[in-house]
Amino acid sequence: MNNMIPVAMRVSKLNVLIVGFGKVGKRKALKYRAAGANITTVDPNVMDVDYHMDFTTYYKHYGIHFMKQHLVIICTDNHKSNADIALCCEQFAKLYNRTDQGEASLFTDMVTLEDEKALIAISSQEQSPYISKHLRTIIKPYLENDQVQSEIKWLAEQTKEAKENHETYDDVMRRWRLLHES
Repeated sequence: MNNMIPVAMRVSKLNVLIVGFGKVGKRKALKYRAAGANITTVDPNVMDVDYHMDFTTYYKHYGIHFMKQHLVIICTDNHKSNADIALCCEQFAKLYNRTDQGEASLFTDMVTLEDEKALIAISSQEQSPYISKHLRTIIKPYLENDQVQSEIKWLAEQTKEAKENHETYDDVMRRWRLLHES
């Protein structure tokens, strides 16, 4: 059984450390930076990072900086290093994502599909990012359908009243059908 719960976070107030700045690390940095997160990168193999060193050296010299990190994304190509970094994160109660081994992560960032009224997060439950991307491709035309957009708009308009009247989702949709299926 999957023991993960989808959560949407406002990362604009978070410090995110990315360990490993290859293809995956760069993609994660762009995603989190675009959402407003404060990004720090550490990697022994590339020059375009904040700290050009391995994680152990970074931690030894900049432990205070590490303590200020909220999320750690671990994406080196060394499984042992990734496991060691995850242990360090656990010792100091840091949320971490291991891109090499999703089931060993405390969080996963999902593929999303977004419009002005909805944010849909899609996960393959750590099996494959390709599955998530494929599902997004399938779902996108449905979300863009005029009928679906009309329902979403109407629901957004009805939410305040529905909450005030303690209506359930089923109650609100019953009203939708009465108004629109006549």
